Amino acid sequence: PAVRPTIPITAVVAGLGSVFGKTLRDSRTAIVIVTSLLGVMIVAGGGVMANTYGTLEARTELGAMSRDMPELLRGFYGNPVNVDRLGGFISWHYAAYFAMLAGLWSILALGSTLVGEAKRGNLDLTATTPNGRRTIAVQKIAAHVSALGIAMALLGALAWLTGVAFGTLPGDAIEPPAAASFAVSLGVRALVAGSIAFALAPFVGRGAAAGMAGGLMVAGYVAYGYRTVVPAFESIAGLTWWSWTANQIPLAGSYDWAGVAITAVVA
Repeated sequence: PAVRPTIPITAVVAGLGSVFGKTLRDSRTAIVIVTSLLGVMIVAGGGVMANTYGTLEARTELGAMSRDMPELLRGFYGNPVNVDRLGGFISWHYAAYFAMLAGLWSILALGSTLVGEAKRGNLDLTATTPNGRRTIAVQKIAAHVSALGIAMALLGALAWLTGVAFGTLPGDAIEPPAAASFAVSLGVRALVAGSIAFALAPFVGRGAAAGMAGGLMVAGYVAYGYRTVVPAFESIAGLTWWSWTANQIPLAGSYDWAGVAITAVVA
């Protein structure tokens, strides 16, 4: 039997000597891009809330407007929950964009992590090492999950800082537990989208798998958001993770960990 050399933990973190470390190191650019894009949305939402709705009167008008919004627009923006608070406003305006962008990253990463690299021949040398096929696959999946976790942790910290910087009225503060819950929930939503691409890629190829997973993600959002406008969507809306996690809006003070747990198990 082959003797596995002992690899120092510092070398593993640096991406040397392990499939996990190499994959995580290769994901650093994606972590920066995704965190930057979503971080700009969080900060922009806080700035808009502080500058445009910085008074109690403006907040009252915002709450009344969200309650009287037509069903068609409500399907696009989502269900308004405590939109007169900073966290509720950010969730209401940007939650779908958060989930879509993070889900797209997960789809592209997990859809090509094995099939795409095998097709390009990038796994040929790795497959000659003492690592078995399952070990290689598990390490690569763990690296992508870790990369996603790093990005979500940074976004959670940024959400908390946004509350500190732009909170102008009582209730605007985003407490650390709410920010952490936001990060966990977003990461699970992204991971379930990527898991579909990962499962389909060996059968249909990475491009088709990414297209099918992305199409399912968008279709689920449309079906759930417009289920009250289009009755035919009601029967399929409950099968999407948009429905399972609909009440998990930590920044707005609404929690539904059961839905997040179901989504995580499916992923």
